[in-house]
Order: sequence, then C-alpha cells, then structure tokens
Amino acid sequence: MKRCIYCGKENEDTAAFCFGCGTELIGTAESSPVSEVPRLNAVRATLMLGIFLAAQFSVAAIVAVVGMSIAQVQGKNVLDPQQVSEVQESVMAPAVVLGLFFAGVAILLASPPLIGAQLRDRTPVGAAWVPGSSKDIAQGAGIGMLIAALYITVAIICERLGVHGETGPIAKMAVSHGAPRIAWLVAALILAPPFEELLFRGILYGGYRRSFSPVLSAVLTTFIFCFLHVTEFIHFLPGLLGITGLALGALWIRLRAAAIGPAVAMHFGYNAVVALTLLLSD
Repeated sequence: MKRCIYCGKENEDTAAFCFGCGTELIGTAESSPVSEVPRLNAVRATLMLGIFLAAQFSVAAIVAVVGMSIAQVQGKNVLDPQQVSEVQESVMAPAVVLGLFFAGVAILLASPPLIGAQLRDRTPVGAAWVPGSSKDIAQGAGIGMLIAALYITVAIICERLGVHGETGPIAKMAVSHGAPRIAWLVAALILAPPFEELLFRGILYGGYRRSFSPVLSAVLTTFIFCFLHVTEFIHFLPGLLGITGLALGALWIRLRAAAIGPAVAMHFGYNAVVALTLLLSD
C-alpha cells in the first residue's frame, strides 16, 4: 500500500494519485521523502484572500483620501454630493490600478513563507504556480477569446431585446476616454490576469481542494470570484454569464494542464476580446 505523504491516507500500490486528496504518490511512506508538512489548506488560502483584499481596499482608500484632500485644497466642497461624485470618478482610475498592483505584490510576498513548496505543486491540492506548456497556454488564450465572444453575442442580443442595465464603476472606466480607459486597459490586460489567477485558481482552489471535495472547492472558488465582480453585473445580469464562464473555464484548464499559466492566458484572452470590442465600438 502507498501512504500519502500529505493526508496519510492509504492507497493501492498501483495508484498514481491519492484517492483522498489528489496528491501525487511516490513509492511508499517509508521510501518517499517528505520535503515539508503541507501548508496550503482552506485556512491559509482564505488568509491569502484576506491579504489580497485588505491590500487592495487599503490602497484604494488611501488614494480616495488623498484625492479628497487635494479636492479640498483646490476649493471643492466635499459636502456637495455632486462634487464628491466628481472627485470619486477622478480617483477611480488610480485607485483601481494601484489597488490591484499592490494587492498582487502582497500575495507574491506573503505566499512563499505561508505556503512554501505547495506553490509549485501541480496536483489539484497545490497552487500550480508553474507556466505550463506553450500548447496549453495557446489553448487557454483561444478558449478565453471564445468565451468572451459568446458573452458579447449574448449581451448584444439582450440589448436588442430591450434588456438594459446601468454601467458599473469599472465598466465606466472602460467606456471613458483618456486616463480612465488607459487605467482600465492596464488593469484588465496586465494586472488582473496573472494576479487573480495566481490567487483564485491557484492558491484558493488548491487550499480548498485539500480541505473540501472537488465540487465544493470549485463552487466556493467560482462564487467568491463572481461575488467580488458583482458591481459589473448586478445591474446587467447577463454579465454574470461571462464572469462565471471565465471562472469555470480557467479552473478547468488549470486542472487539465496542471499549471496556472494557461489559466492566466485564458483570462487575458477573455479580457482582450472585451477590450477590443469596446475600442471598436467607439
């Protein structure tokens, strides 16, 4: 019998992966070197999510306070709702970009000491922080583009059927001109794909998968991802289709390729098609 070096479950000698947690099996417990006790689990994965969100919202709050302070110095009335709204719109772009950037830096710095070797563990219970093959990366980008194209088609049909909705704060940046749109492109194409995939389909799924079933882990990861993007579809429910499709597609290819690189490529491909559509619609 092979004993899993992570969860301790006994498996048949012919098993390649642990039936209990999905970890790759190498020999027996006596012959398999245990490099370190597994650190990635649901608790630490959720802690990393908290670090990401805390960094993002803290930086955004600092930018907002600085923006309000500058507005006061310039003589604006911060008690006037209209002027406050104008200031909020002016600080949205730097708040989004800087918040996402420092949130990504925070998980890059916090992950090694908290998670250790499981960052490069390519099994379902690891974070799979490896690039993957060029073939899988290309496939990921292509599927991401296809999901975006399908969502845009559904959105166009809904618009023609009279299903309209308000534009979310991030989407307003995308349809604006000048600095807000540039900031949105930076966030959507450069920052969000790697940072969000490293966290959601990497750390979060791997940690939940070690503690929960595959289905529950996928549901929790996808739900949290969609919930954090709720402002972009709460007034236009068809938008939930695109975000959910992206989340599930990225998770599927992360598991199939045993690497996070293809998931990053899928996220980039999806956002790139959405961005190109918005640019061409001007």
